[in-house]
Amino acid sequence: MGQIFCASDGGSIALDWLLQSDVSVHSTVFGGAFHVNDAIPKDDTTPIVVVIPGLTSDSTSAYIKHFAFNMVKRGWNTVVSNHRGLGGISITSDCFYNAGWTEDIREVIDYLHHEYPLVPLFAVGTSIGANILGKISW
Repeated sequence: MGQIFCASDGGSIALDWLLQSDVSVHSTVFGGAFHVNDAIPKDDTTPIVVVIPGLTSDSTSAYIKHFAFNMVKRGWNTVVSNHRGLGGISITSDCFYNAGWTEDIREVIDYLHHEYPLVPLFAVGTSIGANILGKISW
């Protein structure tokens, strides 16, 4: 399930969701048909893991798909926060993707906290995504 998140500067960030309710235990990442349900209910308490991909990766990368699928099979909802210009969307502001910039993921996490206040949030970064995650200061 794709969602376009609008950052405060007008930039667009593709948030790609895979929900626990979308995947049966017998599905596979490749070749499996995923049915995307409606949004997560406000009172849901299923944990969400936010995935921040590596430098040139996005939600279409095989390792990201495998990670998301395996998290969902274990009962978690997963959202991939793609970098600006990746995940199938164009650049919509003067600010381009920058591996030293943490504001995008900070805004996404703040948004998720606001939308799903009862849900435990976790974040995982791979490669440069881990670097970005490690630089966030609250």
